[in-house]
Amino acid sequence: MRLTRWLVRSLLDALLIAAVVHAAPALAAPASRPSTQAVDPDLFGHWRADHADEKRAVDLSGHDHPIKPASGKIAIEKTGGHTGFRFTQAAPPLSAGAIDAFDFTGDFTVALWVKIDQDFGDVTLLAKRNSKAPGGWAIVHGIHEVGGVGFVANPGVVMPTPCTAVDDWVHVAVTFHDKQFLLYVNGKAIGVMDLPVAPAASKGPLVLGADSTDARPFDGWIDDVRIYHRGLTAGEVEALSAGKEPPNPYIPLNAAEEKRVRSLIEKLGSSSYPERQKAEAELRQMGRRVMPILRKFRGSEDPEVALRIRSILGEVPRGEAR
Repeated sequence: MRLTRWLVRSLLDALLIAAVVHAAPALAAPASRPSTQAVDPDLFGHWRADHADEKRAVDLSGHDHPIKPASGKIAIEKTGGHTGFRFTQAAPPLSAGAIDAFDFTGDFTVALWVKIDQDFGDVTLLAKRNSKAPGGWAIVHGIHEVGGVGFVANPGVVMPTPCTAVDDWVHVAVTFHDKQFLLYVNGKAIGVMDLPVAPAASKGPLVLGADSTDARPFDGWIDDVRIYHRGLTAGEVEALSAGKEPPNPYIPLNAAEEKRVRSLIEKLGSSSYPERQKAEAELRQMGRRVMPILRKFRGSEDPEVALRIRSILGEVPRGEAR
């Protein structure tokens, strides 16, 4: 019942902003693509049509998760001044495999460019799910044949928007951080939703151009698909939509700062609850700069230290509340 009320409210809100969205000039895909260098250590998967051949597209994140067709060849085509992966009834979907790291079980961002040739209603653009099994997520176009690009996930996440990708290239991004989902279209936040728990994981593969059952394929193009293990900021999403590489958020610590971080990590295991809370709060305020050091202590033998560090890193065991 809560989901139904939320969905009705979201659709009403979508209608209110539809005129503004459609009145805005179309944002074309950038003529020059961002650097292929993986400057961000949280970038866990990255695929582009200009780094693919008929058999595979390399993973530009450096994590060696190439995408391949289940059968046939990868189709690549230029439209609207930009080259993308081409999908039709004759061009097979592409898969990066069933990898747990592509699930929304912690801080996460997925982003892509899309252009649709013909709108046949409810189609799947990118999915880590099996439409016949629980769990997983998908970026879609037309939820139940209503609206434009949107996001769905289990349990009970439905985020429609009125923003279509039929007339020109559109940039879509979904971020998840600290219980909150944000859906961006062309660098602007269009949908928002707070969740009590992270979406359920899926055993299905990550698939471009359909879901893992080849259901709901679409006729169009996709490019510059990215998966991050953090919820990108609004500024970082805006940079991607403008064809720019977001800056690396991991500015190195100086010697004094590193010493302070290590001291705070020790206090996470203090016998004093207020001291533990204060240390965690201070580490959070330092931002992502401290995370390379925190990752070294994520497996601490002290369960209190390990739990707090994993919480700061945005890592939550599956099935547990955030």
